[in-house]
Amino acid sequence: MQTSVYEVSPAAKLWAFVELLKARLSALVAFSCAFGYLLATEGQVQWLPFFMLIAGGFLLSGASVTVNQIMEVQYDKMMERTMNRPLPTGRVSSKEAMVFAGICLLSSLAILWLFTNPLTVCLSFLSVLLYTMVYTPMKRVGAIAVFVGAIPGALPPLLGWTA
Repeated sequence: MQTSVYEVSPAAKLWAFVELLKARLSALVAFSCAFGYLLATEGQVQWLPFFMLIAGGFLLSGASVTVNQIMEVQYDKMMERTMNRPLPTGRVSSKEAMVFAGICLLSSLAILWLFTNPLTVCLSFLSVLLYTMVYTPMKRVGAIAVFVGAIPGALPPLLGWTA
């Protein structure tokens, strides 16, 4: 299958980056961070850290799913469900996606460092590592990856709780 590379307008490029970070999925991750936070605070919400946790969780998820797509672009080109994503179509290059993932990750960790605590930052980084360096490669090995993927999938409420 041939990848089409073409010029895109600034608005289309921006939309491609929104697609890359899987905004709906990342919003659900941020929501689960918020839920964990609300449970831990028992209604005594500190609003600035709460909203910064949501932003940090969103960007953390965006970084993870972007790296996942970079790692799987050759497979995404072949699957009908994924062939129209920004990387397989060439709307975003792998280099642009890596820079974007780095910005999302560093922004996320900085926000969480400034507005939560070191434990939350460490668990956040662990989540990204497990998702990108363990779960993503294991998807090609077998069904056991589902169990491994459950760990970073379960961490967002814990991030909220520890924040």
